Amino acid sequence: MLYEEFTNLTKMYVDTWTHEEIDKVYSASELSKQDWCKNYKANKDGMQEGIAIRVSERQWRTELELSDKDLLIKELRKNCDELQHKVSEANDAAIESVNNWIRSYNTEADRANKAEARVEELEAEVMRLKAKLYDLMVKENGAA
Repeated sequence: MLYEEFTNLTKMYVDTWTHEEIDKVYSASELSKQDWCKNYKANKDGMQEGIAIRVSERQWRTELELSDKDLLIKELRKNCDELQHKVSEANDAAIESVNNWIRSYNTEADRANKAEARVEELEAEVMRLKAKLYDLMVKENGAA
């Protein structure tokens, strides 16, 4: 039953929730619109009260569902924030680990470069000593 039909027949004005329930109850009945509205207006068999109770229950359930959804959303946001914090901590730890590795690598590379330079110095010293030895041997052989 359309809202306008209901208001014209009963001269009563109801909210959308109540009209939806009225339409459901009317659609399930076998009465004419006029008879149904007459019974509703007279509250026959507690018709108005029954519809009002169902509307209240429906509104209450809807509010409860919304409240549950709000709680769920809050919980999900909290979980998301916690995960984001853990990811941030893990990233910081990974960055610190990489930085430690880079520092260790640079330290070892520096030590290797110094060792290479020292080896080159020692090789040069060995060459100088060999040259001196050669010069001494030549002088001994030449003087003899």
